[in-house]
Amino acid sequence: MHKRYFISITIFLIITLSASSQCKYYNKVNKEGKKTGIWFSYWDSSQKVLHRKFHYKDGREWGVCKIYNKEGVLVTKERHHKNRIRIKSYRESGKLQRKGWAVMEYNAVDLHFYWHGRWKFYGEKVGLNGISIYENGEFKESIENRRTRKNQEKI
Repeated sequence: MHKRYFISITIFLIITLSASSQCKYYNKVNKEGKKTGIWFSYWDSSQKVLHRKFHYKDGREWGVCKIYNKEGVLVTKERHHKNRIRIKSYRESGKLQRKGWAVMEYNAVDLHFYWHGRWKFYGEKVGLNGISIYENGEFKESIENRRTRKNQEKI
């Protein structure tokens, strides 16, 4: 009698543990149906080449989010701060291409994403190439300083 009971309990534990180990902790939605936690998307159906790794909180991007190209190289890194986003874009070589701020506005119908503030642009072989100012997605002015002039002379 005790032997059957022991075997039954052992089988139950094995099934329970194997089922819980297969439980996904990513790509989840909360009770309201909004994305929450970490979300992965892939370039291929076998889920070997990562495309996006985003964090969500109440259906909105939150924290550090990364986008990769088909070769698995990081091309964009975003750090979300409420409705502001710090963006860094990289070349395939891994060097910084540009960085700046963007704004994401949510409303009942859709969302608006646009560059806002100071954006810095970098060359492949030299450092800072230029600085541009954007306001609500529109280019306003280009800022030239000693460092950008010096780098432009090297090209």
